[in-house]
Amino acid sequence: MPNPTSSSRHAAVRFARLFALGLAVAGALTGCLRVNADLTLHSDDTVSGSYLYAVSETKANALGVSGEDLASQLGAGSLIDTFAHATTTPFSDGDLSGTRVDFSNEPLATFDGKKLADEVVIVREGGDFVVTGPTLGDLTPEDAATLGDAQITLAITFPGKVGEHNGTLDGHTVTWDLTTATEAPSARGSARDPFPLWVGILVSALAAASIAGGALWWIRRRRRAQANQG
Repeated sequence: MPNPTSSSRHAAVRFARLFALGLAVAGALTGCLRVNADLTLHSDDTVSGSYLYAVSETKANALGVSGEDLASQLGAGSLIDTFAHATTTPFSDGDLSGTRVDFSNEPLATFDGKKLADEVVIVREGGDFVVTGPTLGDLTPEDAATLGDAQITLAITFPGKVGEHNGTLDGHTVTWDLTTATEAPSARGSARDPFPLWVGILVSALAAASIAGGALWWIRRRRRAQANQG
């Protein structure tokens, strides 16, 4: 499993604070925050996915801004400037409002820790993708208390089988709850697409057809032989 260096741990903490708290508005947002990152890795070394930043509209208004504007300040705005193909959609769910950022086919190099220094780091090692994410474990008790019942998650979907991880695995997707994680999220999974199901079905169908055809040929041949004998 990847072992973050001291500098990368500091980067993770910086990201975590921005990702989860927004520092300047942390106290005002206690328990009224939702941040979800959902990334899908492709075998051609590209990444697609979405980020959701949502806060309490009521508490955002108390700070003199809208939930969507505050979500942009918390990180949604910087993502738009980073990704080559990104779109934003206003988000609303009860009192929570904010912004969803969707992007597609972003080069893997965007996640090498340089362009997004305080973000998820994704590298390819041979036939595997190796992922290292941020952790909230190094936050002070005061910062941790500020999170309240905030929802902060990271999900990574690999093209193929996941070999190692310290999150929750469902199929090829590993998910981490960053409010409870005590170590940096990490995972290693295959960068190659699994054998497509439809190919297996096609091969089986062709094999069955071949066997059936062979059996029919044998039956007809035997019948002709019997007819000639008669």
